[in-house]
Amino acid sequence: MKHYPPINFLPLILTLILGTVMTIAAKDPEERQDRSDEAPDAGSPYTIAGLDLPLKWIPPGSFVMGSPVTERKREREEHQHEVVISRGFWIGACEVTVDQWKSFVHARGYQTEAERGGGIRQWIQGQWPHVKGSSWRNPGFAQTGDHPVVGISWNDAMAFCEWLTDRERQANRLTSGYRYALPTEAEWEYACRAGYEGPFLPDVKSMKDEFWFRFGDGLGGILAKDCLLYTSPSPRDLSTS
Repeated sequence: MKHYPPINFLPLILTLILGTVMTIAAKDPEERQDRSDEAPDAGSPYTIAGLDLPLKWIPPGSFVMGSPVTERKREREEHQHEVVISRGFWIGACEVTVDQWKSFVHARGYQTEAERGGGIRQWIQGQWPHVKGSSWRNPGFAQTGDHPVVGISWNDAMAFCEWLTDRERQANRLTSGYRYALPTEAEWEYACRAGYEGPFLPDVKSMKDEFWFRFGDGLGGILAKDCLLYTSPSPRDLSTS
């Protein structure tokens, strides 16, 4: 019997976003009085100290969200509409890794919902049952600390973000007007599109060029250019500029 790991849609892989929840000028001298020099500055990339977690600055702007009716494999709800991003934000350049997740787990003694419940879902003979005993610690395939953490629920992800917000405030690297959270759907699409309106970036010709993941044989066997069967390690040379 073949087992396949869960596909990592957004709630399952953490992508961090640092954004304002109050109207605060990020470069206002008064606003910087309660922050150290290690705090993020609007317009510049930032790496979270002690976690080696790079963030990219996304400036405010507008874009057309959704896809045209002529696009292949378009979902019915993807109607096009203009979205205005009124404030800039920082977003994780890579997914949160196993090692970064471990830092949170050790600091808070946290157990994920999968660990407290019936495990995570895995692809078994055309179905997605919960596999008891499986979790981010044992997802059903080998991972190193540099791989993206998987099997994480939305509630788990929010607990991580709350911990990170508390951690950075205690270190005087974050004001009360900033917090770590998960990106909204609009923020995620705005950042990923990077100003491009088509289904792929200009230098991407097919999904094989886009994926950093290979589905198991039972899901189509799409081989990505990295040639790894499941998750790929986060690239350490990824520029945050």
